[in-house]
Amino acid sequence: MTFDYYELDDGTLEIEGYDNEDKAKIVEIPDTIDEKKVSVLNRYLFSNEVVEEIILPESLKIIEDQAFYGATALRKLEINGIETMGDYCIYECPKIKEVRLPEGLKELGERSIENCESLTDIYLPSTLETIDEYNFDLCADGLKIHVPAGSNTETLVRKVIENLEYNVEVVPE
Repeated sequence: MTFDYYELDDGTLEIEGYDNEDKAKIVEIPDTIDEKKVSVLNRYLFSNEVVEEIILPESLKIIEDQAFYGATALRKLEINGIETMGDYCIYECPKIKEVRLPEGLKELGERSIENCESLTDIYLPSTLETIDEYNFDLCADGLKIHVPAGSNTETLVRKVIENLEYNVEVVPE
C-alpha cells in the first residue's frame, strides 16, 4: 500500500490519501515515510466502506476533522500518540464497538465521537483538557465511558453526558 503525503513546515508528514486498489481490510500507517515522521492525518482519509481495521503510529499528533467519518466497515481502530482529535472524527461508524484513546490526548473536537450505534466502550486518558459538549451522542444505549478516577477527564465527561438522552455510564478506574 502506498500513501499520498506532503511535508509540513516542521519537517513531518501529513497523510492525505492512500492507494487501496487491492481493497485491503487492514491499514497500518507507518511511523515514518522516507525517514520523516508521520504527524497528521488529513480530512476524510478513511471515509469508505472497505477498511475494517486501522492502526495509527506513535508519531501521530493530529487527526483532522472527519478522518473516519462514515467509515461503515470500521470495526477496530488502534490510536497511538495523538494530542488532538478534530471534529466529527469517529462519526457514523456503525460497526465500531470500542475506542481507546491514548495518554497525551488533550482535545476532543466537536462531535469527535458520535453516531456510532454499536459503540459500547470508550476509554479516555487523564490528559484531556477539552471535550466538546456534543460528544458521545447517538452511540449504543448503555455506553460505558472509562476514565481515570478523580481526574479532570472524569469531571469533563460527567458534564458532557448530562444532556444525553440515553443510558451512559461513567466508569472511574
